[in-house]
Parts: sequence; C-alpha cells; structure tokens
Amino acid sequence: MFSVRLPDDLEKKIKILSEKKKLNKSEIVREAIQEYIAKDETEEHPYTLGEDLFGRYSSGNSNLSDTYKEGVKEKIRAKRSD
Repeated sequence: MFSVRLPDDLEKKIKILSEKKKLNKSEIVREAIQEYIAKDETEEHPYTLGEDLFGRYSSGNSNLSDTYKEGVKEKIRAKRSD
C-alpha cells in the first residue's frame, strides 16, 4: 500500500466524480490506474510500429553509414575545384 499526493484541483475533480458515480475516491483512483496500466501494456512500441518500413526504401548501398564522411569530403573537394 502507498499514498499519493495530488494537486488540489485534481483532488476536487475526483471528489466530484466520486459523488456523481457514487463510488469512493479510492475506487476511482484504482480504476484509473488499472486502465492506465492496461493501455500501456497494449500500446505498441515505436520500433514495432515501424518495423515493416525499416529498410524498405533503401538505396541498395549497404555501406552508406561507413562511407558517409568520405562522400561528404569528396563533395566538398569537388565544389572547391569548380
């Protein structure tokens, strides 16, 4: 068991909701936390969402990250020689 400090405005909203729904404040907070956790458990992670797109539009050049700096240097040299 643990305690949580809430801002006054949120505590007032929970009190109003508890009166409206005829539930105690603990039940409302417990339900809200359960919904939050359930949503987090079913939420897909960014990698999973984009996994089918990774590499889909590749240049076919598998060593671009290795040769990137050299490519930039060559472009700069070519521009200077113009």
